[in-house]
Amino acid sequence: MGTGTDRVPPDPLVTGAHRVVVLDVLRGVALLGILLVNIWSVAETVPGTAPIDELVRDVRRLFLVDKFHMLFAFLFGYGIATQFERSGTGRTTVRRLGRRMAVLLLLGLTHDVLAVYAVAGAITVAMRRISTGNAVRAGVILLLAVAAFYGMTASLASGPDVAAGPVPPVPPPGNPFVALLADRLAELPTTLLSLPDYLALVLFGLAAGRRGLLHRREPTDAALWTVLVTGLVVGVPGAVPSVLAPVEGGLDPAAAVARGLSLLTAPAFVAAYVAGLLLLHRTGIGRRMLGVVVPAGRTALTNYLAQGWLCLLIFPAAGLVDRVPTLGTLAIALAIFALLLVASRWWLRRFRFGPVEWVLRSATYWCRQPLRRR
Repeated sequence: MGTGTDRVPPDPLVTGAHRVVVLDVLRGVALLGILLVNIWSVAETVPGTAPIDELVRDVRRLFLVDKFHMLFAFLFGYGIATQFERSGTGRTTVRRLGRRMAVLLLLGLTHDVLAVYAVAGAITVAMRRISTGNAVRAGVILLLAVAAFYGMTASLASGPDVAAGPVPPVPPPGNPFVALLADRLAELPTTLLSLPDYLALVLFGLAAGRRGLLHRREPTDAALWTVLVTGLVVGVPGAVPSVLAPVEGGLDPAAAVARGLSLLTAPAFVAAYVAGLLLLHRTGIGRRMLGVVVPAGRTALTNYLAQGWLCLLIFPAAGLVDRVPTLGTLAIALAIFALLLVASRWWLRRFRFGPVEWVLRSATYWCRQPLRRR
């Protein structure tokens, strides 16, 4: 690996005043949504029966679950498109992106979903010559296939064994942090089962990036309002069954159908969220509000990993699993996000990239990138 930057093309989406701030806003908001979803699976929150507890759980299932993971996957695909836009689709670019996906796959050994991004990204790179229209069609077909899979699961999911759901694994004695990491590695093959819906959103992001919908074009307010309203009209009814028949209670027929509908219509929610955030960002107060999350968006991968690690430290390692009530878990999630925002802002005043972004970028271009600001 070299030490210079002569082989690295200028990146208008990454460096300096030319950076597209709205992409960082979307990444930052996606990180908050992902944290609010993921922390529940780590904390195994004590299920309260108070109205506020039920409200928090229902809001999470209706507006957060699936939506923000898919938004992050969409932005991942958008980033791949901009790489091709700057550097072409030749062998050099393919090698760079191949190294990028390899590093993500390694990181996936500690944060399993990153392995899904790596595999989805590698497939997208292999499909780099697909037309924009066919990329969208392929994404739609993948989502329909996922929904059909859950539909077939619903027809087979009968009997008390299925309805009861899987038995949670009992961690082996010893360090609970290490035990949970080992459990995540064991679950990696199962995690890859979510590849089709992630790949669908990556392909949608690839198509949007080719059109420059977030960094070259300026959609009209009327167009954004249309997307916002249409997305909610489609997305909300598709998510309501997940509130009524949550998959946490076991994959019985109702939960299987609800899960399929949620995954099928979540992209409409993603489109609505993107449109709504773009509209908000066009207002003065909205730009100031959303500007708070920009440092997290600029160090998105570092924050993504740090969120997971902090959740592991706070809950399994500290013995708080299944001991924190709903509002307590929510407060911890917001505190983690606020802490990482402060840390990200501090870091970016001194360095050009987040620490994990620097490793990933250096591996991508196979030369050590300058890190400290001059």
